[in-house]
Amino acid sequence: MPPAPPPGTGYHRYMFKLYGQGQDTIQVKPFTSRTKFSPKHFADQYDLGDPLATFYFRAEAQGSVDESK
Repeated sequence: MPPAPPPGTGYHRYMFKLYGQGQDTIQVKPFTSRTKFSPKHFADQYDLGDPLATFYFRAEAQGSVDESK
């Protein structure tokens, strides 16, 4: 699924972090909201340590995209 910021909202920031995981499976409840989500708090809660890699980019809606298809 590609990024799809709503038209007229400017740039949106997207970030992916890769963590090493121990032997245990992490049971995470589905998010009801991402408002004020803290990647650091999440990593601390599940004892993930520091990220092994991080990738981020910005995207904005393209006015030339035909949404009627």
